[in-house]
Amino acid sequence: MKSTTVIFIESPRYMASAEYLNDINNTQFLTNSKECFLELSSKSLNPILLKTRSLYDCIIFKKNFRKINPLNVILFNDHSPVSFWIQKNFYTILINVDLPFALLDLFTVRFQKNQFIKPNPFFVRLFQLISQPKVKIENKFYYFKNASIMRAYLFLIQKIIFGFDYVFNTLPGRHASVIAINNENVKNTYIKSGFSKEKLHVTGSIEFDATNEQIKKTNSLNLKKSVDIIFLTQPYYLYPSSYESWSFDIESFVDDCQENNLSYLLLLHPRENRNYYEKFTNNENILSFEQRTPQQDFELIKSSKLVVLKASTSSIIPFNLKKPICYINYSSMCPDQNAMSFFHHDMILYQNNNIGSVLKKLKTNKINIAKFQNFKIEENYPYQSQTLSKIVELLK
Repeated sequence: MKSTTVIFIESPRYMASAEYLNDINNTQFLTNSKECFLELSSKSLNPILLKTRSLYDCIIFKKNFRKINPLNVILFNDHSPVSFWIQKNFYTILINVDLPFALLDLFTVRFQKNQFIKPNPFFVRLFQLISQPKVKIENKFYYFKNASIMRAYLFLIQKIIFGFDYVFNTLPGRHASVIAINNENVKNTYIKSGFSKEKLHVTGSIEFDATNEQIKKTNSLNLKKSVDIIFLTQPYYLYPSSYESWSFDIESFVDDCQENNLSYLLLLHPRENRNYYEKFTNNENILSFEQRTPQQDFELIKSSKLVVLKASTSSIIPFNLKKPICYINYSSMCPDQNAMSFFHHDMILYQNNNIGSVLKKLKTNKINIAKFQNFKIEENYPYQSQTLSKIVELLK
């Protein structure tokens, strides 16, 4: 199988991007996730499942992966000992898809440390002390955010078998052969963080193109419910540094919609618990990730008047659908100027610019707002519909 290109997937988060690469010649999908394996199998993509849930699993994984001996391996993250080992032993292309709005600057990298300071239970900290799963941000090291004892144990087992090195959480690819990134802005951030120019290749966004293809193939659904405002939420409440300000944003958003007599739906992130949001609104205004399909998301967003978000990678959906998008900033939480620059100033929600005001401005200034948003999309998502061919050029 020396001529094979392995597409390695560790998380359902990357399924859409991985499936889009199926048109590459001689590909083999490989995963250590049972959930990914079942989904790929249901689509007749003939995946291989190599588990890494025990010491024995990890030993067999290395043995069988070496037997495959792929010419290329495509990865989507490098936050595990498994992906670290693959990068150290095979020619790898790391595709960075974890970028809301296709934006990345040093502020974003610095802010990541806030996600690693929540104290863990004693036994979790003990395993972390032994396994050292740290993240390096600007020459300082941080432990991973709160984790279960099983997660810490598995990390230790995997590190024993596969090895591991400190990684940049926001800047994956330090050990990859080449890195495929969205645009020049992201490339410059990588360079400022010490990455070699030679391994950085601007290809456009595989996730943007994959989403566009999904939308084209989606048949219209007869929605039981369409709403005025869709809010793509994020699990900021899981981090101590942003819990209060995110709660303020959610409460302000709900009050804002009620005062302006607007219907709304919160579309929750996969890691979010609906119980948190039920403190602010009725159950019927919340849709958990497992309650909906990508097709339903497309239709709900398409039928809405406005999409509200903070830093969701799901922003790619309204961008593809050319829907007006609002940046929520009632609390001025994490005022990331780089991200805010993506939005027309009339499309930033704060105390003196509520949703009612935004909708009025959309009527009176619709052309300028649409032009601004379309320009930002073209600037930050270059090579639309060409990303796959540019990634193919990186293969051996």
